[in-house]
Order: sequence, then C-alpha cells, then structure tokens
Amino acid sequence: MRQIRVVFLPFFALLSPFVLAQAKEQKAATVFIQGYAETEACAPIRPENAAQNTKPRTVKFAFLVDEEGKVQQAKLTKSSGDKLLDKATLDAWANCVFHPASQDGHTRISWVMLSYKWTPALQ
Repeated sequence: MRQIRVVFLPFFALLSPFVLAQAKEQKAATVFIQGYAETEACAPIRPENAAQNTKPRTVKFAFLVDEEGKVQQAKLTKSSGDKLLDKATLDAWANCVFHPASQDGHTRISWVMLSYKWTPALQ
C-alpha cells in the first residue's frame, strides 16, 4: 500500500516559494494551505452595553469557508463569558471575506479556527 504524506502549511507559506519547494522535496503527495482572514479588516466593534471587564476575554469560533472565501457556517467553540461580545465577534467575522484554503494550488472548502481577544475598554 502506498503511503501518502500530507504537509499542512500556514497561510504565510503563500509568500515563501522556499516553503513550497521544501514540501515538494519531501515528496509530499498533497500540499494544504490553511484559510485565513485579514484580522484588521474584520475586527469587531465593542458593543456599548457590553460588560466592562478589567481582564481580557477570549472568544473562539470555527468558520466553514467556501472556495470563494465566504462563510457558510459558524460555530462558537469557546465563549468569552459575555454574550454581547460573543455576538459582536460572530457578526464581524461571519461577514468577513476569507482567503480560502488551498490544496495543491486549488481553493477548497475548509474549517477555519479563530480566536479573538477582547481587551478591557479604556476609561
């Protein structure tokens, strides 16, 4: 039975021909580059009536991103503990256009895991 090796590369591998050449040198059958989003363009806005906390809060989501970079499904995987912050994060990222994942140079549908850290609001 032939063994297939899969190489998972982060999105910044797109910028590095050296990384792709190295994957080919390892004789990998598949090169997979994870989808991602531009974080600054998709950053949520803190709701005015959200709890004012003195410590940072992190919310985590999983987004199913299609070949065109559009979110098809979103799942909350870890709440920040504040429903308003969770909703603001979901709304911002669900409307964001992602760079879709690619496999062997072809875009494909995939899950993208993201976390967003809310810092305390400045007084």
